[in-house]
Amino acid sequence: MIVLALSVVCLVLLGYVLMGRLDRFLESGGFDAPRGCVKGVLVFVDAQRRLEVEDALQPYRTYLRYTGEPVPPEGLNCTVVFAASGRDADNILLCAQACKSYPARMIALCNQAQYRFIYRDYGVDCVASGMGEALEMLKLSLKELYSDDQGA
Repeated sequence: MIVLALSVVCLVLLGYVLMGRLDRFLESGGFDAPRGCVKGVLVFVDAQRRLEVEDALQPYRTYLRYTGEPVPPEGLNCTVVFAASGRDADNILLCAQACKSYPARMIALCNQAQYRFIYRDYGVDCVASGMGEALEMLKLSLKELYSDDQGA
């Protein structure tokens, strides 16, 4: 009887461990996440800009993780943070919190020029003044990261 109870407890613990690993696997992109390349891009954009970002990044083997809130998801492992919503306050908030959460290259869209210095103060690597410029900076960053991965 004791052996049976011990076996059940072991199976429950094993199931708990396996479910935790499965959760982490699915959170990191599951089978859709590309292997052997840039880990991913956290994208914070308005709904109307989402298609523009997807079209621009089509040639890259990049896993895009979209967020609708200016707060980076916990446990996310990404290489680039791309904040390009229509509100500077939201873009700055996302970059400031992402900077604390994980080391990633930050690219942000600055909608009003007088706030540019705030982006720099929070450690944003690339500050763009228009969506086209922001996408070009994102593409250049991804090319650099791919060339670093290939050379390593």
